[in-house]
Parts: sequence; structure tokens; C-alpha cells
Amino acid sequence: MITVLGGDNGSVWLTLVVILGGAAVLDYGVGDPKTWLHPVQCMGWTIAKGSNLILHRWTGPVARRWGGVILGFGVIFGSGFLAWGLVQITEQISPLLAIAVQIMGVASCFAGRSLAQAARSVMLPLQSQDLTAARQALGQFVGRDTDQLNEAEILRATVESVAENTVDGVTAPLFYALVGAA
Repeated sequence: MITVLGGDNGSVWLTLVVILGGAAVLDYGVGDPKTWLHPVQCMGWTIAKGSNLILHRWTGPVARRWGGVILGFGVIFGSGFLAWGLVQITEQISPLLAIAVQIMGVASCFAGRSLAQAARSVMLPLQSQDLTAARQALGQFVGRDTDQLNEAEILRATVESVAENTVDGVTAPLFYALVGAA
């Protein structure tokens, strides 16, 4: 939900631009600091605990399947409800605070800065012809074995990974932020 300054249609779009623009600037400027708790970490913890509970409480495949379905919907709708609730609470305190919370929430969905840093971590050693360091850096964010890759294969793997992850870390969050705003 988007907190709107004023009440007319123009204010809705202005607020949306402020939130999306602010989120993009925040992601570009700060990114995801490694020392900060990320919402995805909380979701991962919830999934791990929920999976363990399901595996230990239910033994049949049908019961486990339903447990997984319930867990999946619970994480999706639970995280959405928590975000909505946080915006509602902060909106009661201050509409500007609610917009700041929304900017931080949307920025946490973006991964543009992280993708750029990952690509640079490979490109810098590659420019120095240090294939070993480039392979090690690439191995930090791809699922394939990088030990035997040549320069062209390292470049291809880097571009493929950044392109694939751009959908998850830039395009999809932007799309769903726009859908949510509508």
C-alpha cells in the first residue's frame, strides 16, 4: 500500500515516483549492507524452522505436501501483511515516516547495486589477467564450477548471471511495486 500525500490522483502518482525513485537512489547509494538484517533472511529462517516442524510432525507425503503449501502461503501472505501493517502503523505516526518505510521496503527488494558489485568483483581481476581471482569471485555468485573456465567463459557466466538476476533483483520488484500501487 502506498501512503499518499494529499488525496487526488496526481498525488498518488507523485508519491509513487517519490517511493520508487527514493528506493532506487537508496539501493544505488547504500545497497544491502552485509551487517543489516535483510527481510529475506527472516523469510529464510521462517522457512527453515517451518520445514523442520513439518518434517518432524508429519510423516506422510500428502500431509507434508499440504504443510509445504501452508508454509508457502504463510510466508508470502505473512510477509505482505507484516509490511502492510508496518506501513499502517507508521502512517498513524507520520505520513512522511510511512513513505520513508516504504522507500526502505522497496529498496530492500532491489539488488542493482549488489549485481553491479558482483560483476565488478569479477571484472577487476579479469582486467589484470588474474584468472584465478576472477574465477574465485565468480564462484561467489554462480552455481557452476568455475575452476577451469577461460576468460571468455568467465565473461559469459558473469553476463548470464547478472542478466538472470536482474529479473529477480530489479525488474520483478519494480513490476510488483507498480502493481501494488495500482
